[in-house]
Amino acid sequence: MRLHRLELEAFGPFAGHEEVDFDRLSDAGLFLLSGPTGAGKTSVLDAVCFALFGQVPGARDTAARLASDHRDPATTPRVTLEATIAGRRIRVSRTPPHARPRKRGEGDELVSVSATATLEVDAGDGWTPVASRIEEVAHELDALLGMTASQFLQVVMLPQGAFSGFLRADAKSRQALLERLFDAGRFSRVEDRLRDQDRTAASVVAQARVAASTALAAAAGRWESPQSPPELTDGDDVDDVATWLAGEEERLRLAHEQAAAALESARDVAREAAAARDQAREVAERQRRRRDALERLRAGDEDAQRERAARLDAHRRAVPLAGHLSQVAAARAAAGDAERTLAKARAWIDGLEDDALAGTAPDGWGAGARERAEQAAALRDLAELEAGLPGRRGELERRRLAARADAERAAAARARGDQAEAQERDLRDRVERGRRAATTAAELAAQATAAGERAAAALERDRLEREVQACVARAQAAVDAHQAALDAVLDLRRRRLEGYAAELAAGLRDGEACPVCGGDHHPAPARPGDGHVDAAQEERAEAEVERLRGRREDAERLLGERRQELAAAQQAAGLGAAEALAAERDALERRLAEAREIAGAGEGAATALAELERRRTADRETEQEALRAASAATARADALAEELDAVAARVAQARGDAPSVAARMRALEHEARYLEKAAAAHEGAQAAAAALDAAEARLAAALAEHGFDAPPDPRTILAPRDAAALEQEVERDARERRSAEAALAAPEVAAVAELPPVDLAAVERRTAEARDAVERATAVADAARRRHADVTERLAGLRTVLDALGPLTDAARRAHALSELARGGSGNARRIQLSAWVLAARLEQVAAAATIHLRRMSSGRYALVLHEEAASARGKGTAGLGLRVQDGWTGEERDTATLSGGESFFASLALALGLAETVSAEAGGAQLGTLFIDEGFGSLDEQTLDEVLAVLDELRDGGRAVGIVSHVPELKQRVPAQLLVEKARDGSHLRHAAAAPL
Repeated sequence: MRLHRLELEAFGPFAGHEEVDFDRLSDAGLFLLSGPTGAGKTSVLDAVCFALFGQVPGARDTAARLASDHRDPATTPRVTLEATIAGRRIRVSRTPPHARPRKRGEGDELVSVSATATLEVDAGDGWTPVASRIEEVAHELDALLGMTASQFLQVVMLPQGAFSGFLRADAKSRQALLERLFDAGRFSRVEDRLRDQDRTAASVVAQARVAASTALAAAAGRWESPQSPPELTDGDDVDDVATWLAGEEERLRLAHEQAAAALESARDVAREAAAARDQAREVAERQRRRRDALERLRAGDEDAQRERAARLDAHRRAVPLAGHLSQVAAARAAAGDAERTLAKARAWIDGLEDDALAGTAPDGWGAGARERAEQAAALRDLAELEAGLPGRRGELERRRLAARADAERAAAARARGDQAEAQERDLRDRVERGRRAATTAAELAAQATAAGERAAAALERDRLEREVQACVARAQAAVDAHQAALDAVLDLRRRRLEGYAAELAAGLRDGEACPVCGGDHHPAPARPGDGHVDAAQEERAEAEVERLRGRREDAERLLGERRQELAAAQQAAGLGAAEALAAERDALERRLAEAREIAGAGEGAATALAELERRRTADRETEQEALRAASAATARADALAEELDAVAARVAQARGDAPSVAARMRALEHEARYLEKAAAAHEGAQAAAAALDAAEARLAAALAEHGFDAPPDPRTILAPRDAAALEQEVERDARERRSAEAALAAPEVAAVAELPPVDLAAVERRTAEARDAVERATAVADAARRRHADVTERLAGLRTVLDALGPLTDAARRAHALSELARGGSGNARRIQLSAWVLAARLEQVAAAATIHLRRMSSGRYALVLHEEAASARGKGTAGLGLRVQDGWTGEERDTATLSGGESFFASLALALGLAETVSAEAGGAQLGTLFIDEGFGSLDEQTLDEVLAVLDELRDGGRAVGIVSHVPELKQRVPAQLLVEKARDGSHLRHAAAAPL
């Protein structure tokens, strides 16, 4: 793949139209993409990735933020890329999601526009459209590129920082990246499938054992087995369980037969007890009947019976006169009541101070009552007006007070409005000053924030510079100590080899073969010389070398980390002194505080001004409303005063000598009511006298008719209920005597007269005991029958469950062994999982390709090798994915974390190039015509930078172009072709340039 041309429109930091001629840059083979921090160097690479895949790398992949913040809202953001892929020249154009103004209508409202994509190919005579939808474009490009976006970012855009982490990562983290780049998913899926099968088989076996154990425990509980069933821990316990089941079946069968025999015996005893109980009950009932009859005869009182019969006869003779007697008594009582009422009425009328009524006949009392009632009715309305006079006079006073209060309220509102005019002018001046200060504060806040960040970064930069100096000294001391110890080990090895003959001679024995010549005679064995070295001394020296190597690696790793932190701090702080930057920050913060104070006062004045205007408007409205209310209240008070004067005159005339009209009205109503009652009493007395005469005449006729000389005593006449009760008592006396005599004469009762009393309770007790015994025997027999039936019914099912356990256990063992083998567990000698084993082969290819570049960059010193033991110590299943650096100068392998900052850079770069070549081969051998390397050159010294650039220059073989993304000043003199990114307030711009002269 080769890039030809890139066009940007309102994309990222670029506000307008920008073009990149990659053909022009590629003619030089090696070109530089340079610019200040934050200008948009990485955004150029983002545009290429967005054009091909519709996304940008890493955390920047936010489609909603790809449209430039500096653009004109009417400008459509767009990226257009021309490239040759798989021998075909294509042009792809994409627009990210963005917002634009409405094309129709008014207002500033923006509308959202979705992303678009188009793809064209060069047909020789012009561009031919191929796809115009995002899904279609993605389908066509996937077929041409042959790689995913993740692979593209590792093959074409080499993010150096990411590969530095990959270089130092542990085996598990390195496995995650390799799985994204190489298709090892099918092997991971095999591992997962075998793991799932293992878990499923184990679960099935566990469930089967649990089910069998549960069924056995439930059966033992239901059968009340005296012996618990054997436990099922593996397949060898099945025979013990089968023996237990057979024994339980035989035990329950015998128990069932014994319980049935005991039940039949209990039933015979119960039948005999029931027959004896029935006979005893019959004799006891006859004896009870005889006792009752004797008791009834002894309980009768003959005198009382005769007295009740006489009372009943007297009642029956006098009962026909009961109505006449009661009517006479009632008429006589009513006549007496009427006379007494009439006497009271006459005495009240005679006491009235009214000459017209005094001494008049009762016939005139009704007319007097009607006259007084009419007079009282005529006074009722005027009495109500009289009762309301005090309240209405109070209302008159309230209306007059309200009129005065409204007039005073209007005057106060007018005075407040006059005082507010001066305050309004002062507040408007303060509001204007606050607005100007707020604008200034916004500008100062941004300046103070930036100054504070630079000051903090400067302090961190100075601290890190001191730390780097200390780390350099410690690293140099550690290197010197390690080298000295290594030289000492080499010297000891030389001296030991020189004296090795004496060491062999020390083990020779006459008659035993020499390990060198084979002879069994040793006439002149060598003797140790001065300074002889033995194996123990060499081992101690090697242990010291290993200890010092660890110290050297720790020191070099710490130095590299501090150098990287220092580079970041220098980039953020610039070259300014920390004190000057802090002073600039403090001055800006003081100015910002002053501006904010003035702005805050302006905001308070604006609030006060708004409140003042609101109060002035309210005061004007209050004044007008109060004037209107005062006028209306005065008019209502005058009208009410006239009305009250007229009512007072009418009341004075109507009440006469009475204290009030109401009192006069109540007196008239009282007299009218008593006159009505007196007239009614006169009429009632006349009617009661006539009724008494009639009742006495009827009683005299009835006495003559029934042969009475005088009226009988009314007490001999009973009430109907009492008469009926007395009649029932007389009849019951006769009936009881006849019944008792008949009962004693019955043959069956007479037959038991001489028999002793029956103990029925003892008989019933014996019968109940026999019945309880039957119930207990029945329960025992039923339980025995159910248990025997249950064991017979469950036996086949339990044996089926037990028979299935064996094959299930064998299958689970096979599934577990396969799963352990695939995931690097027991049975896997190398402890490496299947997917890691495949990825280790890929990593070996990557390391071999990277070593070619690494040897060139390090002057033949370093190579990348796989290290299985290092990976195994970090996690089961990832053996074979460890990386170490082989040092050609010492012959030792080193941890990648011990590399210095510069060594880490070119090792990471070599690894990135090797991985790019391997992924390219994995993707079908696609030719990579354009590569980009992003940052990391600032940590290299001059010689190493020359070696790295020489390696990159060699990548141009075959027409390949390599782009370096960096802001390192030295590269601007070393790389001829350059694309500069210039930063400005209105957005960044791109410019082609040549290298600055040395």
